[in-house]
Amino acid sequence: MPKPLELTLIDREGNKNHFKQERVPMRKMIEALQLQDEFEMGLIQTNVDGVTKKLEFVAGCFDDSRVTAESIIEGLDAREFKSKIQNIISNVMGMDDSDPKEQEN
Repeated sequence: MPKPLELTLIDREGNKNHFKQERVPMRKMIEALQLQDEFEMGLIQTNVDGVTKKLEFVAGCFDDSRVTAESIIEGLDAREFKSKIQNIISNVMGMDDSDPKEQEN
């Protein structure tokens, strides 16, 4: 059984909210591959655009409406971006967290 996607965000009151997504539709894998293609083809021009696209993708993987790109921007410690967001994207794509190709983007 695949491991669920998990994300903990801090809300404006300082409360930790843990989100868990058990099922990820195959459509999300296709979207992840499209995002990877956009990076590889140079269609994403700036680092800000790249981070924004990744946050929007991750937010779209969760059914809970409280998980949005904005709630991730506000609720995730910036130092956890790679360990949390990149790992969720890798998980959706079926890649191991330590896959060297994932580390390039």
